[in-house]
Amino acid sequence: MKHKMIQTSVLACLISMASVGFAQVAPIDFETEGNGADWTWTPFENDSNPPVGVVANPDQTGINTSATAASFTALTTGQPWAGCESQHGADIGTYSINVSNSTIKIMVYKPVLSDVGIKLVKPDGWSMGEIKVANTVINEWEELTFDFSSQMQDGYDQIVIFPDFDLAGRATDNTCYFDNITFSGQELPPGPAAHAPVPTEPANDVISVFSDSYENIAGTNFYPGWGQATVVTEVAIEGNNTLLYSGLNYQGIELGSTQDLTGMENLHVDFWSANSNALQVFLISVASGEQAYTFTVSNDAWVSVDIPLTTFSDLGLALNDIFQLKFVGDGDVYLDNLYFLGEVIVVEEGPNAPIDFEVDGYGADWTWTVFENDSNPALEIIANPFSSGINTSATVAKFTALQAGAPWAGVESLHGGGDIGTFSFSTTNSTVKMMVYKSVISDVGIKFAESNGEAQPEVKVANTVINEWEELTFDLSGSIGMGITGIIDQIIVFPDFQTRTSENICYFDNITFSEGGGGGPGGAPEVAAPVPNDNASGVISIFSDTYTNIDGVNLNPGWGQATVVSEVAIAGNNTLKYAGLNYQGTEFTAQDVSGMNYIHVDYWTDNSTALNFFVISQTPTVDSDYHTFALVSEQWVSVDIPLTTYPNVDLADVFQFKVEGNGTIYWDNLYFHSNPVSVDDGAELLPQEFALEQNFPNPFNPSTTIRYSLVESGHVVLKLFNINGQEVTTLVDEMAGSGEYIYNLNAGNLAAGTYLYSLTVGQQSSVKRMVLIK
Repeated sequence: MKHKMIQTSVLACLISMASVGFAQVAPIDFETEGNGADWTWTPFENDSNPPVGVVANPDQTGINTSATAASFTALTTGQPWAGCESQHGADIGTYSINVSNSTIKIMVYKPVLSDVGIKLVKPDGWSMGEIKVANTVINEWEELTFDFSSQMQDGYDQIVIFPDFDLAGRATDNTCYFDNITFSGQELPPGPAAHAPVPTEPANDVISVFSDSYENIAGTNFYPGWGQATVVTEVAIEGNNTLLYSGLNYQGIELGSTQDLTGMENLHVDFWSANSNALQVFLISVASGEQAYTFTVSNDAWVSVDIPLTTFSDLGLALNDIFQLKFVGDGDVYLDNLYFLGEVIVVEEGPNAPIDFEVDGYGADWTWTVFENDSNPALEIIANPFSSGINTSATVAKFTALQAGAPWAGVESLHGGGDIGTFSFSTTNSTVKMMVYKSVISDVGIKFAESNGEAQPEVKVANTVINEWEELTFDLSGSIGMGITGIIDQIIVFPDFQTRTSENICYFDNITFSEGGGGGPGGAPEVAAPVPNDNASGVISIFSDTYTNIDGVNLNPGWGQATVVSEVAIAGNNTLKYAGLNYQGTEFTAQDVSGMNYIHVDYWTDNSTALNFFVISQTPTVDSDYHTFALVSEQWVSVDIPLTTYPNVDLADVFQFKVEGNGTIYWDNLYFHSNPVSVDDGAELLPQEFALEQNFPNPFNPSTTIRYSLVESGHVVLKLFNINGQEVTTLVDEMAGSGEYIYNLNAGNLAAGTYLYSLTVGQQSSVKRMVLIK
């Protein structure tokens, strides 16, 4: 594809991008002397997968006069998303999508009206998903236009075509033709011949939004959809990544995390434009809105500006919760080196502990604020109610949890370092202990917060005795390295975390900080997880140092779980840790894994006794499909879970994992793959015992899932009985080999009531009860 360059500096800019691949091989016209006819097109999800043909044009009298075109027969028995893909590393080449080629057009000739999909994929299988456009006529050529401006990325090397993407399913085999795939867009506007000045500020004094010179705020979104006309792309100028705002009206930047800028002094910006007449930058606060700074615009030169943050705060903007920036103006503007500059935040030695509430100690003279406790009676410092036990302190804290108070009623110290001081969690202080004396059995919670109010979830531990002192231990290792700054200056205590039926008096005392046991409760592995050897071309990776992970993975979404999630280094390898697991989710951009065979995980535990793994799709399904691990302690276990384990999950749009269980679990190498599994790799999948599991859900209406495991081959009989022991029906009667099995029962024709189901294999049998409600 040819592009007419209008300025030497822009040509230099494009040449500098060639290292990551700029131009795809196009047009894809399926002609003998053109592109596409001799490519390796692989069909998928189309039942028997008949090959893609290069055939004579079925109608040369219309808008498409080409001699040849591609032919794809979408089978009735194929998936709605049946399609074909070019070969990685060849065919279309390695290329980038930017403003100059983000409009993709394709001609189609089809016997039906349905969506046509196009997807662009990177070498590791990562993609932002297909874009779909429906044809509007049948049995004649039509050119469809696809806008890929939202998928501007470097390093694509594959194109995937879905000629007949009909989620309603097909009534017939549909032969679809496609041809003349082109890439176009706008020419890049005039740009600088040289990159922006290289900043020299010490990295410790910088919070960077966009700059090659510093580590930028993770997870920042430079292309939020705010309805703007601006086209955003990232270009390389002399090898330096630069933001380009083409046709600027306004453009937002959403920071990957809210920033406390109270210790910063300036906002630095470098900009260049050949045609802009007006340019403003706004800082936007969560609580106090936005304020602007207006630049003095000079054209055809890099302009470096340090804006005092007092420019914004003097207008009433709070600087402790900045979460967005916005640029407003006109013309075409290049931006670089967006960062905040200020003094290094020095972490004081802390925490101030033990918090013993003694006159000469810590806690007694602190500013404690009670919250969510109805009338919020003040925290009292009183004489120890029982000084003859394990706590011989003279004074302690007294908290009255009111019946009308919220379950999470509690008390917090003062921000600012005057009370607990400022400190960061590390392995030397992440085990927190506290003595409590309570009139009820309930959870006690502890949470620590930064000066901007950000806090990790509270850690809760229940007392086991009443009306006597007990020391509780809290594992805060999950907070190591977490948070925007990681610098703590507040402690929050929830003495009676429950719904109350009475007013409860709770005492607490002697809060100490000490060295953790490496992994906290449950210990930790001494060696890293095994390095996987699956071919990267067949992998979609969620979390692994070995592969390129998909963008935007959220390893700790707030689903109300008690699990404490942290990322730790085991022998230098990034590893996920779930401490105090009850359940835990993972969220990511929806992935089509229908072409994959397995989900691979490595896990390590020394105290978990129950562990289930769910795969969740966006298409609503019953939450019944899960893999139960046959747990092995104190060693890394590699597991390849067949995706057939999840029959109720739409594998075309998987976007979450969920784990349920207990104990402390370490995870690594979470990825989908289509590679063969060896006997050793899949050893954990072989059941270790004969088992009939409780159906799920239970009670149910009208469908439920029955799972069972066979250690060895045998004659399997699965029967359903009524509560009187009378046989209702035989569900399974067959020979089966060793493995895990799922039976999906639809009881729509049965009456509501209690039923029994039995599994018999040779001399082994098991019976369980289920309840059908209607």
